[in-house]
Amino acid sequence: LAINLGTESVLETSIALHHTYGVPYIPGSALKGLAASFAHQHLDGDEWRKESGWAHKELFGTTEQAGCVTFFDALYRPPEYFQQGKPITPLRPDIITVHHPEYYRGEDTPPSDWDSPTPIPFLTATGKYLFAISGPEEWVNVTFDILEHALEAKGIGAKTSSGYGRMSFVDDTPSVKMPLVKEFSPTRMPAPNDRFKGIVFDWDSKGVYLEIPGLDPDDFWAFIPASEYPSEHRFQSGQRIKCVVTKVNGDEIVCALD
Repeated sequence: LAINLGTESVLETSIALHHTYGVPYIPGSALKGLAASFAHQHLDGDEWRKESGWAHKELFGTTEQAGCVTFFDALYRPPEYFQQGKPITPLRPDIITVHHPEYYRGEDTPPSDWDSPTPIPFLTATGKYLFAISGPEEWVNVTFDILEHALEAKGIGAKTSSGYGRMSFVDDTPSVKMPLVKEFSPTRMPAPNDRFKGIVFDWDSKGVYLEIPGLDPDDFWAFIPASEYPSEHRFQSGQRIKCVVTKVNGDEIVCALD
């Protein structure tokens, strides 16, 4: 994504960063503009024309009236794990190279092989983002359908003609929902197939060591062998991860990632 590439910045180019969290986000105004443009240009029926269509006016509003749905900013969803020992970050370095600067400035100089290219570095964003829309249910469903097609076909932000900004909706809902035990106690000890959220306090080449909510870590400790998770997964101290108990051996609770 290249969002707000041309706005004012201390650098030559800009990027939309959340003013509180410092992570990239997609402004709700950009999502609304994309959906409105896509509806006007690609949806069948006169009701979706920008100037005269009643559906377009009802959904997106006019200068005289507000639309019936609200587009919230799409917030970045951080991933759960590290990869190859490095944190997964949403920002990626990129570069634009102007090969014929004098020609593009409109000067009387044709493009040639001996021009000096001008590389311009800039930041792009990647990752998953949470989309939220409020309003009457029927109109919200229509809006999500429009957004889904617009993000896949046209993309959002700058440089979409070069492939930037293309997105697709994904369903993160587990196919099978399992009950999650919230807390254990000395009278309710973990048993095989119990599920819980463990708290990482250490890890090494052998595996990950966890605290179990409700149990004294000096008396009981949980361990996930390195063989139970992909080698590229890395963890942070204090991170909560979903676990399933595979074996209980006295004060040792052996687990796997759930």
